[in-house]
Amino acid sequence: MAKIEVDEEQWNLGQRTLATMRKIASNPKNARALETMHKEIDPNVSTPLADADKIANERVSTLEKQLADMRKENEDQRKKDEEERSQGLLRSKWETGRQKLKDQGFSDAAIDKIEKEIMEPKGIIDHEDALTIWEKKNPPPAPTMPGGVGSWNFLETSPEDKDSDIKRLIDTRGNSDVLTDKMARDALTDFRQQVAQANRRR
Repeated sequence: MAKIEVDEEQWNLGQRTLATMRKIASNPKNARALETMHKEIDPNVSTPLADADKIANERVSTLEKQLADMRKENEDQRKKDEEERSQGLLRSKWETGRQKLKDQGFSDAAIDKIEKEIMEPKGIIDHEDALTIWEKKNPPPAPTMPGGVGSWNFLETSPEDKDSDIKRLIDTRGNSDVLTDKMARDALTDFRQQVAQANRRR
């Protein structure tokens, strides 16, 4: 190799520059900056620090993605479990409400009507609340007074009055047309009220 002669000043400058570069490169952050600047002027130069950073960053990114996927999967499962629990509670409340109406004598068809006409449109999940609205919208028909003598108030007839009617009937041996007519109308009114109540439960 041919020898290159340099004067002392150039040699000293070179040594000072080299010492300065080494000092700068002793800091990892500065060393990476030097690699970047060197790469800009010489694309073929090796950059071991940058290459190592790239590999490390890729690994970190992979781990971060895996952790994010796991968190999302856990959150999705938690939401699914909560939704299933909520739906289970609603189904249980719904079936309990239906059973309460059945216990009160309502048929499946009547309960279906209450659900479709009251509960579903209004967003009500309590059958007893819906029944209150249903009964207000569908009151039992007022009993009609059959033709005959007298103007008895059947709706206000107390059990004591009925017992008294029976006693008077016995006393008169059934020979009081007014009394027998009243008792017949009372019985007919009671029957019609029972029929009306039963019809509302079908």
